[in-house]
Amino acid sequence: MKKVFFILLSVLISSAFYACKDPLTPDPSSEKKNDSIPEKQDSIPGKQDTVPARDYTPVRGYITKGYHDLVWENGEQPKLEVYVVNPNPYDTVVPLKLTINTCNVFKKEQVDTITQMIRVKAGDSTAFYISPSITLTPEIYKASIKLDNKSLKTIMLNWDGEHKITSFNIAVDPMKIESPYDGKADFDQFWTDTKAELRALYADHEVKLTVYKETSSATIYLFEARSIKNMSDTLGIVRGYYSEPKAEGKYPLYVQFPPYDTPGSDFSCPLYGNATRCEMHVSPRGQYINMRSPYKNEYGTWITYGVQSKETYYYRGAYMDCVRAMDFAYDREKVDRSQIFAYGSSQGGALTIATAALWEHPFAAISVCVPFLGDWPDFFNLSNGFPADIKNAAKKLGMTNEQALDMLSYIDAKNMATKITCPVLEIICLQDDVVPPHTNASIYNNLINCPDKGGRLYISPLENHAWAQGWSTLMAKFFKKYSK
Repeated sequence: MKKVFFILLSVLISSAFYACKDPLTPDPSSEKKNDSIPEKQDSIPGKQDTVPARDYTPVRGYITKGYHDLVWENGEQPKLEVYVVNPNPYDTVVPLKLTINTCNVFKKEQVDTITQMIRVKAGDSTAFYISPSITLTPEIYKASIKLDNKSLKTIMLNWDGEHKITSFNIAVDPMKIESPYDGKADFDQFWTDTKAELRALYADHEVKLTVYKETSSATIYLFEARSIKNMSDTLGIVRGYYSEPKAEGKYPLYVQFPPYDTPGSDFSCPLYGNATRCEMHVSPRGQYINMRSPYKNEYGTWITYGVQSKETYYYRGAYMDCVRAMDFAYDREKVDRSQIFAYGSSQGGALTIATAALWEHPFAAISVCVPFLGDWPDFFNLSNGFPADIKNAAKKLGMTNEQALDMLSYIDAKNMATKITCPVLEIICLQDDVVPPHTNASIYNNLINCPDKGGRLYISPLENHAWAQGWSTLMAKFFKKYSK
């Protein structure tokens, strides 16, 4: 009997002891922490310090962007928000890590990294904030966040829907990013001579104009004009659609310059015959109308065609195609010459910038979205897309990257921006992996002679290369400001 009594007593004492050590009972000292962020710690305690691993359900985290939609200006530093969910019936301490890198795709350089230990209450959902440990200078950076050593994903909006990404761009004072004009000494003379070459063609080559479509209120035409040569002895051809109201009078003209074409894609006239304004859509050599039956693209890959010199490069010809189209429209009887507006996205943005810089007549205002062909020296380090095509083409011709960049400086939209004297509104997409947002900002920041830059550089924080959300509304409002 005594033996049984002592066995029962031992069991009771053990039960009482383990009840006091219940792993689901939080440490009383944690009550002082609340949901604030503890200071950075050098060591990260494992989950075993709180509960046996077999009972642990991982916390979940969601990046909910941050203040100012991933853009911080006027010296303010990034502060990113992470929404953390703890499904466990006990408080959990986990590491929250922020890493900031440069956007250089060839030499990723870490700018800063910081880890904070966060305590999430049992069954709670809480927003935590994390910031860099250093002051970031004006630039576009690549950020990533890990929660409990697992990469968190955020949403990127692409043309084909939402995508989840584990690293994302943030902008710090983008309107202060420095990438100054680097045009050569003969930049202006080169383009003066090029325009003279174009205008010398006018007397012998009139614009061909045919009716494409009639509506009750407007007539839509197909126009065709000769432009300067590239590498061959054949003159370039610019075509496009032009629409004007049937009623007598003077009307504003809206011109759209197109994005980089996609071989094999569908294309049809984008004009419907507006009764209140004239409209024009331009097809530069080898693109859009000029690469669809019965016409063929004779310029191969446009971004690399004629890369061996500034005289033969594709965009020397394409820029003059746009100037030729504008001269045609300027001479139309129904166009109000004081009310000419232009816009374009991507390549179309570059063509808009270049035309505004090179055309002798002023636009009332222009607007560009994710403009292409800008800041080539930095573009070469920020993307492995179009720059790689140019590097490879140049290498085959025995050219160095420096020689290719010298040629590209003549068509650089950043350099063209310094020549613009009309109002400009620009919007960019922060997650753009086709045309890096740094290069877009470089164009905007070189609009040094522009009387009105829209008040700011507009940024769509989550979008990839796209016709940015809200651009149409912003552009309409901006153009209205300069409409008579």
